[in-house]
Amino acid sequence: MQLDDCHHKFLQYIRLELDYSKATVISYRTDFRQFFGFLESQGSCPEIEDITTPMIREYIYFLSEDRGLHPNSIRRKIHSLSSFFKFCYTEEYISKNPMLRVTAPKKRQPVPIYLPAPDLQKLMDAPMAKGKERTKLRDTLILKTFVFTGIRRSELLKLNWEDIDFIDQTVKIHGKGSKERLIPLPPQLVAELQIYKDSQRVSLASPVFRSVTGRRLSGRILSEMFHRYERKAGIEGKGYSIHKMRHSFATLLLQSDVSVVEIQKLMGHSDISSTLIYAHTTAQRLQDAVQKHPLLDNEPVQARKDRTKT
Repeated sequence: MQLDDCHHKFLQYIRLELDYSKATVISYRTDFRQFFGFLESQGSCPEIEDITTPMIREYIYFLSEDRGLHPNSIRRKIHSLSSFFKFCYTEEYISKNPMLRVTAPKKRQPVPIYLPAPDLQKLMDAPMAKGKERTKLRDTLILKTFVFTGIRRSELLKLNWEDIDFIDQTVKIHGKGSKERLIPLPPQLVAELQIYKDSQRVSLASPVFRSVTGRRLSGRILSEMFHRYERKAGIEGKGYSIHKMRHSFATLLLQSDVSVVEIQKLMGHSDISSTLIYAHTTAQRLQDAVQKHPLLDNEPVQARKDRTKT
């Protein structure tokens, strides 16, 4: 069977039977096209049964040395191919899985960039202070929704008014892989959303956040809006983005001693290891943690010095 035909069946399988999101399916398709393009560049367009482990290792070397991809990107592409060939083996399109002896690079977890509370406050204040009259309330609520829920950009764009329960003060989030979760909303945000809703003629099926022409906002428009207020707030040049507000949500809750398990549920992480990357900390917090040891004299150092002087 031709390699391309097998991958088409694989994409149908993950979309229809596993109910993967459209974005995930596109990602798998892109990864395969890169792999298939590499094989063609080598003068090879083999059938699925002819793919060998050495071929795949040559592809990984190409990604690393010729394309210069980050190990985390290579790791993701390897997992993509692993899922594909596992499917082919299960469906008996191949008699041997060429990915079994291929090992993905260890995942690197850099400390996430996040916006500290003062910068978040400056960002949320920017639309009302420096935004356009027609959109400043909408833009303020978009930023506050990101800050106080930690949802993804794609999740905010999917929000309809029917997803917000003004009585229970919750919002239903449509997450990755068609998973849903409920997130509590701060009362102040609920009240502001109610005012915003009442100022428009909308139905329950209407998008919560729309363009001035009444259409659902796009990801591009949302990103442009964020960076515009980032500049107006005077916090540009720090590597911030919409997704960094999600990092901020988790980080600030952790710093306020909210449990990792609770944050995992709020973030919609299926694996708690995804939440643990936010458990970065500062030198001061580490020092404070050590001082909590039960066998230590927990009198503040400065107070001890002052007592010694007297």
